Amino acid sequence: MVAELFPGDDAWNAQRIAISIGTAVELLLKHALARQSFHLLPDRYAVETALTLDDKGTLENDLPQLTTVTGLVAFDRANAQCGLKLNKNDFERIFQVRNAAIHLGVASRTANEAAFGKMVLLTDKVFTHLGTEPSERVRYWGGEDAEKFVRAIVDQAVIEARTRYERLLRRAREDYQRLAHGLLSAGRADVIKQFAAVPPTINTAAEEASTHQCPACQNMGWVVYKVRRSHPMVEYSDDGEYGYRPVGDAYVERDGFADRFECGVCRLKLACREDLVEAAVPLEVALETDDATEAEIDDYEEALVDLHIQSMVDERRGK
Repeated sequence: MVAELFPGDDAWNAQRIAISIGTAVELLLKHALARQSFHLLPDRYAVETALTLDDKGTLENDLPQLTTVTGLVAFDRANAQCGLKLNKNDFERIFQVRNAAIHLGVASRTANEAAFGKMVLLTDKVFTHLGTEPSERVRYWGGEDAEKFVRAIVDQAVIEARTRYERLLRRAREDYQRLAHGLLSAGRADVIKQFAAVPPTINTAAEEASTHQCPACQNMGWVVYKVRRSHPMVEYSDDGEYGYRPVGDAYVERDGFADRFECGVCRLKLACREDLVEAAVPLEVALETDDATEAEIDDYEEALVDLHIQSMVDERRGK
């Protein structure tokens, strides 16, 4: 694809490249989702096909049809499940050029170049999440020369992100200086502490805030984490009537994934993953366990029953 990015004015080449850009990204996103959980891919799926997306299946001449989510929905799910922290609006053009080429037969070299740049950045994020080895990245892009080409795009994006981050810090520091100068010196520290202690507005059902030092004004700021809850779990002892008995109520383990940073003093706000990394924000944290809700317990038990029934069906079919 890299070698053919600049094919001249041949309309068919432009269409083919547009289709390749969108299709390559969609398949990679679905591969990442399959590695996370097959249930993130479709509404209905055939196990054999899903396994091939996870590098665990056996290639066959004719595999069952797999009905999966669309490219943009796959982007949304991968963005949330893999912690990519990417702005959807910035990457929609990847699928727009593909859809225009497929459904309308329209393709543009300029649009392809822009979409390819976004494709490189998104692919690099997914590779980083998957822990893809450098040699595998080189093979994916089609050789060392092609990999150097895309690496230059990534490096330029890193420079631009760093420049944007420094600009945000500079503006926040200026706001902090104006605030400090406007307060009486006698009570300045107390007022600033009061501002810092005010937590950001969050969705208490799905988010949790934790303190973190602001990189701009050095006061206490807040990191908002998206909370992911595990399936319900119960601890057992071995002295029950049947050799075990439940001890305590069902609980869920919780993990937090950094979504944004906010400072109530200098008003600094960071939402991009690159900015959070620059600010030394822990991107993933283990949160305290929580009691499982009745709905979580019911859903989990229903899923276990469905899984048991499916395993019996598969066994009967000889799978």
